[in-house]
Amino acid sequence: MTHRSRHRAIFKVVGIQLLALSLIAAPALVSPAQALQLCEGVSDEVCREDVEASVEALIASLVANITVEKDRRSPVIELQQALRQFDIARLEIDDADQSLTDEQICSRAGKQDDRGLKKVSRGVKAAAKIASSKFTSEAAFTETRTKISDLVGTVIDAVTVNVDEVEAAVGEIADVLDARSRIDTANTNLDDGKLDKAADNAQRAYDAVRDEGNIAGCLDNQVS
Repeated sequence: MTHRSRHRAIFKVVGIQLLALSLIAAPALVSPAQALQLCEGVSDEVCREDVEASVEALIASLVANITVEKDRRSPVIELQQALRQFDIARLEIDDADQSLTDEQICSRAGKQDDRGLKKVSRGVKAAAKIASSKFTSEAAFTETRTKISDLVGTVIDAVTVNVDEVEAAVGEIADVLDARSRIDTANTNLDDGKLDKAADNAQRAYDAVRDEGNIAGCLDNQVS
């Protein structure tokens, strides 16, 4: 074999090895984050239905306090879509295919809850940007800002419950610590009146806790 042939052979082997490694690594790179689903109906805990109630309260406030429909359209649509995602999350559990494992059911429901929280974050951002002049009065503006704050606080509390559940199942792993840090940031944002950032960080905290929570017993927090 010539010197050039030996190099070509080496490059071919290395290329095959790199391709194999890329195929092995690819699923990890594209795998979506699917946190444990939000709790439902658990006594003394802030759960999915509490987030839904806060979303509905904010929608009602926007509709009542902004008379021009186009001025409230964006946040209302995002929030309505959030409610739809939470409904789908519930159906993923209540109407699950019997051939699926609990872990698969939890993962599917968690994916829908994640989408719902993203919609909430977008709705909060859109609502927080509406100028006070668009409201029927200063009091109406203040009322709606309070509803936004209440919703963000509820989301933070619900995500905190979710992270607590995951930690109880898998321990204080890196993803849990990341989620805790984001929750702390979200609470600081809320205290500072940065409502859109608070909602975003709460959703990212939920997203940080990946598939670790979807293990045996993950449906125990659904008691509705």
